Amino acid sequence: MKKKIYTLLFLTLALGFSAWAQTTYTSAANGPWTSAATWDANGSPGISIGANDIVIINHNVSVANDQSTSLYTVTNNGTIKINSGKTLRSGADDWGTDYLGKLINADGGVIEATGTFILHSSAGSATFNNGSVFEYKKNAGVIPSGITWNTGSLLKLTAVTDTMPGFPTGNTYADFEFACPGLTADVQFTHSDASSVNDVNISNTANKDHAVLTDAGDDSDVSGDLSVGANGKLKVTNGGTLTVAGTTTVAGTMIVNDSCVLADTLTLSGALEINTENGELYANASSNTITSLGVLTINAKAMADIDSLTNNHGTSGIIITSNSSGFTGSLITSSTGVQGTFEQEISDDRWWLITPPFSNLDSYDFWDNTNDAYMRPYNSPGGGWGDYYGSGAESLSVGEGYEYWPTADFSFSESGTFITGDQTLSVTAGGTVDTNWNLVGNPYPCGLDWAKVDDRTNAEGSAFYVYTSSGYKTDNGDGTGTAGTSIIPPFQGFFVQRKKSGGSNNITIKDEDKARQDKALFKSTKNNIFNVFKVKSVFNESVSETVIYKKEGATNGNDYTYDAPVLFNNDPNFPEVYSLAGDKKAVMNLYGDYPYNVNLGFRVPEGGGEFTIEATDFRNDDGAFTIILEDMENGNMQSFKEGEPYTFTINQSGMIEDRIVLHLNSTVGVEDIEAVNTTIYSSANTIYIQNNDMEDYDYQVINMMGQVVTTGRSNAEGLYAIHLNEPTAYYVVKVIKPQGTITKKLYIQN
Repeated sequence: MKKKIYTLLFLTLALGFSAWAQTTYTSAANGPWTSAATWDANGSPGISIGANDIVIINHNVSVANDQSTSLYTVTNNGTIKINSGKTLRSGADDWGTDYLGKLINADGGVIEATGTFILHSSAGSATFNNGSVFEYKKNAGVIPSGITWNTGSLLKLTAVTDTMPGFPTGNTYADFEFACPGLTADVQFTHSDASSVNDVNISNTANKDHAVLTDAGDDSDVSGDLSVGANGKLKVTNGGTLTVAGTTTVAGTMIVNDSCVLADTLTLSGALEINTENGELYANASSNTITSLGVLTINAKAMADIDSLTNNHGTSGIIITSNSSGFTGSLITSSTGVQGTFEQEISDDRWWLITPPFSNLDSYDFWDNTNDAYMRPYNSPGGGWGDYYGSGAESLSVGEGYEYWPTADFSFSESGTFITGDQTLSVTAGGTVDTNWNLVGNPYPCGLDWAKVDDRTNAEGSAFYVYTSSGYKTDNGDGTGTAGTSIIPPFQGFFVQRKKSGGSNNITIKDEDKARQDKALFKSTKNNIFNVFKVKSVFNESVSETVIYKKEGATNGNDYTYDAPVLFNNDPNFPEVYSLAGDKKAVMNLYGDYPYNVNLGFRVPEGGGEFTIEATDFRNDDGAFTIILEDMENGNMQSFKEGEPYTFTINQSGMIEDRIVLHLNSTVGVEDIEAVNTTIYSSANTIYIQNNDMEDYDYQVINMMGQVVTTGRSNAEGLYAIHLNEPTAYYVVKVIKPQGTITKKLYIQN
């Protein structure tokens, strides 16, 4: 029995040795592959290289048929090593012969190139089949051109230190692997490189100070899968876009500084960090998964837009951070039950309007256990501020806003399940302090685009209000308001006023209303709104603004849907400017047509003082549009456009609304005017005649009984005012010129 066992063992070892037998061939001289003199004592390796054989190209060798009568083929199932400074050619060579040579790198075949491989002419060819590898083992240089890379073949870089080799135009590679642990500098993976490759694997960049970068200022497309290995590091640079059509797997580090679009599954077991205000990650397929070992970090101003998201790593699997300027990252997803951590830097000694980003938070979550912090609710609707929270932890409600004042810089960092899906913001009527005002909040881990919220029309003027160091700022969704953006940041509390008294007028916000928190992203709306300007008021060092613009559907009076009321600063001595939309004190005054006369209102601090007002952000598509400022106290009139400020003094405190009137007009498209160079209109008890030529004219004002109540003559070009001390009624105004009489019926109100 023992003898049989020994015999069996011997046969097994013999067969195993035979299976792993290896033959090494070394080139002996320059020349074609078919010449026996080209090779060492082992002779020509023949046309088929075994799976375990190694051919060392230590000279300049060509795959060739020197008779040029039929194609000569070398099939590599093992390894061909092209040493540094040497060349392996398939086709014509530098020795004067046009060869019909073909190299097939078969399944499992490897070519390691420290030297050069060239497909030198149309007479020769090279094909890399499924499972074959071309390993480029040097820094810089150029990848061989003209090769047919079949599905499953691999181009592998292993020795790049500071310069990516060139990728010739016309080659279409199957798979690409970057495994270069010796990097001493970042290297660029350009658009032309990426668009030539199906699958990309960044497997080893062990020097984590350096990375493979996508091409700055260009769009790079990976048509297949992207993989970043445990020791790999890939960075999407500023100005570059990387689009991945297949599965993205990140086991190492991937940093997105601009835009990365993932069309299929994201599997993350390493670290994916989205940085800077341009950083964007889009993954909109039905299954984009963050696995249990992964950490997705979305830094300030960056965005991750992932339609279907699963986080198996708990609250430490997704981290949204902020910077000292108050910007946070944005996570946009419709998936429910996604856990993570939300961080917000909050500076000291100022009021913040905040809202909890998770359910089950309380007032103690906003205390650092050392320094004082003050928090209180608003008694919505319209009940004024509630009491400050005391020593007990008070529960905070999702979608409700709170006022918060830390006495030391505070780094908020809490974890939970991100709020997503439709949310109802409670907006009700009532209150005795500020009727119908409600303090609500954006609970999403991203911006809320007010322009997309259908129910915003339930709010007075369709507007939201946020508190800043310059008082309350607002926007109605047009992006033209004093807030400067229609985006409400995450964590942000904001006021809205119920449009009509009685009952509820709740506002529903939805996943499709979500947006990146980035004010710059919405500057483009500036070009979509015309006939608009802001009035900027400066009193001492305090600045206040009000917005006036023309909108289809609005009237020249008080519109609940369009005209946004002023929400005054809590400090009664804070100077503010507004305008009157009918009887409404409006921070946003939308009118239907001009001529339109609008009174400016001023909240004047105790003791009065000097105001300077000017038109800013002026944009108009009517070149004949004019604004004339009239100071009713001293009769001054002047043009009021950008670069034409007006300074005046108010000696009393309180609400001053009868001092400054703006006359908005145009000589184009005015209805009921017989002469385009003369316009007649009224405001309250004042009649205005806008004369746009040098001719003198007479005027008459006649009541409905046919009596002339006033008459006169003017030789003024421009705007002329007639103050009428007559009962409220309709009057006929006649302007008499040499070429004829212009008549206008006006309603005068005293």
